[in-house]
Amino acid sequence: MIPHVRTLSLILGAAALAACSPKPADAPKAPAAVPSAAIAAANAIAASAKPDQFSPLMQAIFPKYRPASHDALAELPSFEDAKQKDFYLVTAVASTLLTNGETVLVANAEPANAAGESTSSHADGGGVNVYFLRQEAGKWVLLRRQENIAVAGSMGNFGGVEFINLSTTKRGFLVLGGGTWQGSTIEALSIFDLTMPIMRELTDKGGIRLSSDNEGGCEQDKGDCWSVNGKWHFDAPKPGATYAELVIDFSGTLPAAAQEGGSASASANGSASAAAKAAASATAQDKALGKARYAFDGTAFRLIDGKNAAPEI
Repeated sequence: MIPHVRTLSLILGAAALAACSPKPADAPKAPAAVPSAAIAAANAIAASAKPDQFSPLMQAIFPKYRPASHDALAELPSFEDAKQKDFYLVTAVASTLLTNGETVLVANAEPANAAGESTSSHADGGGVNVYFLRQEAGKWVLLRRQENIAVAGSMGNFGGVEFINLSTTKRGFLVLGGGTWQGSTIEALSIFDLTMPIMRELTDKGGIRLSSDNEGGCEQDKGDCWSVNGKWHFDAPKPGATYAELVIDFSGTLPAAAQEGGSASASANGSASAAAKAAASATAQDKALGKARYAFDGTAFRLIDGKNAAPEI
């Protein structure tokens, strides 16, 4: 399992980076598991505890940072064409301290106009931006930046960020993206390696499905509802492998037509009562739906064993 994953206490501790000099974290150890559910919750709690905790870092990156709205208007590489520039509202999401003393800040870029107003729509994701800084003589100094290296999420924003160890020597992070469309919700994760000179998404475009449901648009009595959740962890890297392997354990409810046994046919024939269907659905919520294992093939993390049980939407 992957080590030193930053859970709530460490994410909240990132707030202290703005007030004191950084102290290098311990060197990576053998991988250890971390529940994926902690990602969005931890970032949300950290933000609510101290909304502008990243202000010193953001001001070092963007001289015109706006403390009142906790964002900065900037011209960044366009989502559509990296050779072109567009306006974006940049908001800090999460930070961590590397063993070499550098601080990493991951920020979201939301489409905007020249007046600093959001222009994002439901279909727009948020740009993934990574900044490396170091505190020198009591001031934060920007060392390098990698901007709009990927797009994830909806409504101009991606979800949570979790810093991980991809191997005993490679630090990285996950981005949770997704959204809700016509009553169906999907969540996917994307993987990034902080040690890459030119960073890029290490999953295929759109990420790897982690969970999905159609609870906002299905009809329970027709047996067409589903709700599948995945819990991820990284196994120890195999000898010679660039990265550890990603494993996702799925559980939940699949549509009646996909269920094994007679309950699906009973639902299809309308012979089961609404109460029986509801009871079956509640029981199925805890049903294990198998594992999916992903390994890096030199280009991206791709499925090598099992099945991704989270339906597409």
